[in-house]
Amino acid sequence: MNELSRVQRALQRTVLDGNPAARDYVIGTRQLSVRKRVQIYREAYYLRLTEALTTTYPALHALLGEQQFRALARLYIDAHPSRHYSLRYFGHRLATFLAQQEPYRRTPLLMDLARWEWAAAAVFDASDSTAMAVDALTDMPPDRWPLLRFEFHTAIRLVASRWNVAAIWSALTREQIPSEPTQARRVSRWVIWRSGLDVYFADLRLREERALRAALRGESFADICAWAPRDRAGPALWAASILRQWFDRGWIVRLDSGHPSRQSLLDDVDPMAMRVRRPVARA
Repeated sequence: MNELSRVQRALQRTVLDGNPAARDYVIGTRQLSVRKRVQIYREAYYLRLTEALTTTYPALHALLGEQQFRALARLYIDAHPSRHYSLRYFGHRLATFLAQQEPYRRTPLLMDLARWEWAAAAVFDASDSTAMAVDALTDMPPDRWPLLRFEFHTAIRLVASRWNVAAIWSALTREQIPSEPTQARRVSRWVIWRSGLDVYFADLRLREERALRAALRGESFADICAWAPRDRAGPALWAASILRQWFDRGWIVRLDSGHPSRQSLLDDVDPMAMRVRRPVARA
């Protein structure tokens, strides 16, 4: 190991866990001691990662307040040090951390809000694609419809919650006073997506969500029809109506009438660099 590597490793140990190893490589002055210089590096590490969390979780930051959010960030940073060269990926375990760590686990809304905000950040930073117009289906032969599969825009995420997290998040991101947290008996299902630089969200019924998940997995139009409500006379008409909605929202970027799509948006995709967010809208 060369001298530079030893210095870097010593500084890393000092920054991450307070190990005094880096002090051997730091020169103090009358105005600034070795201990204080090392502490500056350590505190800068926490400040930068806290800033990254604040950027990704603005509503959670607003809900907790500056002091409580900084305390949360400190605990999270110690538990999950940054492992990626891009700060955009930092914070992906925060929802799970809130669900397990005292005292935050006593307030399940925090976990749901963090999960929602991570999805919204992924949607906002997803790569751009050109949406197809519904007219692309006009000349589709009837015998090809059952095999039809769809490739979706990468800026789509599905979220579920028992709390009124959508209303709270929407208010906080607009710097408005949110409604009181309320818990429903049933899980609410939501889809979050981006059009241009605007983020939208809409609630989904259970069968609509399952049909969308099937389509995102690359299943065929025939498979989507299988999720139609039993009280509907025409499953194909039901599936066609939600398919039209997908087109109208700009979700479909390519059609495949012969082979399954390998794409799955149920897992996170690599987002681009963070950009300034515009106000949130609801479809």
